Amino acid sequence: MTILIINNYYAEKDFWKAQGIADRLSGLGRDDYKVVHFTKISEKTTTPRVEAIILSGSTGNLSKKNLLEFKAEEDVIRNSNIPVLGVCFGHQLIARTFGSEIGSDEWVKGFKKVKIIQEDDIFASWKACEEISLCHYHQEFVKRIPADFTNLAESETCKIEAMKHKARPIYGVQAHIERAKGKNPDGLKILQNFLVNVVEKPKPKQMTLQCAEEGLKQKVEESEQKYGISDCIYDKCLQEMENLTLAKLSKDHEIRIFRPFLLTWGTMGRHLGYEGVSAIFNEVRSLSQKIEPLRYENLSITDLSTCIHV
Repeated sequence: MTILIINNYYAEKDFWKAQGIADRLSGLGRDDYKVVHFTKISEKTTTPRVEAIILSGSTGNLSKKNLLEFKAEEDVIRNSNIPVLGVCFGHQLIARTFGSEIGSDEWVKGFKKVKIIQEDDIFASWKACEEISLCHYHQEFVKRIPADFTNLAESETCKIEAMKHKARPIYGVQAHIERAKGKNPDGLKILQNFLVNVVEKPKPKQMTLQCAEEGLKQKVEESEQKYGISDCIYDKCLQEMENLTLAKLSKDHEIRIFRPFLLTWGTMGRHLGYEGVSAIFNEVRSLSQKIEPLRYENLSITDLSTCIHV
């Protein structure tokens, strides 16, 4: 398995800063990492072999520019079901991805005291209300906690020093935890806690995708012998697809809805396999903006050839 480090620095002379995260991982016994520049990020970057993503700092200013060049990275953050940890700029990018605004103020530099508001996996080394020392180097900050996130820590200079998504393993820390040193090792402890308590945390109740597929195939085959199609799965998929806006299709929908739907459609899903189903799913998603307006049209009197050009 691999930990993907996204290098958000523009200039090559600053790449060593992102490499600092990789060096810290090595020091913690994790040499299975890959550093990729943000301009090279796409859905293909986050392969099944990637078990976690760490977003580096940057010289970019999210409060002053829209920075559209980070859109692909935001898409990865938004759709990720694996652990994500944003550092400084990465923390701010996560906040913007989920609807928050980024503000700008005086520069904050050096090691500062940070108060833990709520105990959590990444703060497992301390208790609530304890103060830790973290290295800061930023001018921008998250103005408000995004919806579905919890504020984990604060300081005199920054009200949102750390945050976590309420339902998914997505974390952000404003400080440069990778720059911990000497008498100020707390940042390194946070990184270690993220690895041990979030990335490597055992998931005994969670079936692997392969096991889930095998179980689904067996149910489909049993149902097909009796009904010709798996009514329960078919109906459930139809209901979810009815309530779903096609423009919002994500990887999660492919696994939970689209693939089970095709698996119940005769032997199509099993014949096409993972890559075939994924390819069809991607085609449907790419056509979603053309398909969605037809949801409530009377297709018997609609000239589809003028609506959709494949």
